[in-house]
Amino acid sequence: MITKEMILAAIDLTKPIIEKLGGKIWIVITDPNKQFGDFDFNDSILIEHEVGISTEERKQNATGKAKFSWENGLPSKMASIYPELLTSGDCVWGGSWSIELKRGEYFVVAVSGFTEAKDEFISKSIISTVNMFMSERVTTIKDSDGSAIIK
Repeated sequence: MITKEMILAAIDLTKPIIEKLGGKIWIVITDPNKQFGDFDFNDSILIEHEVGISTEERKQNATGKAKFSWENGLPSKMASIYPELLTSGDCVWGGSWSIELKRGEYFVVAVSGFTEAKDEFISKSIISTVNMFMSERVTTIKDSDGSAIIK
């Protein structure tokens, strides 16, 4: 299970890269337990995080990127390819990434503050770091009782 603490630790590990790139971004991360169709988007937001001093525009763009990915399970850069998927409040710029945890359940990270490529890189970095924490948790469980079942 992905926890808020894991996500914040992942952001913390990514901060040196963020700071090296310029350091003024807004991050929006959705709760993978609150999926499209079952919850309102605003209720699905688990973390909104500012690195450096960001702007309201960056916050709105990160939120719009997260919303598009949360609704569709696609990176926000796909909005320009599939405009028919756009709904009110979506952002068409790249910078979000999502992974499917279980069929139809997505973990979404969206960033705004750099170029689309850099925003997407930071989103992927945060997701990859959370994935590392999850893998270490499974390894710890395997080591302690010989199984690969998360309890």
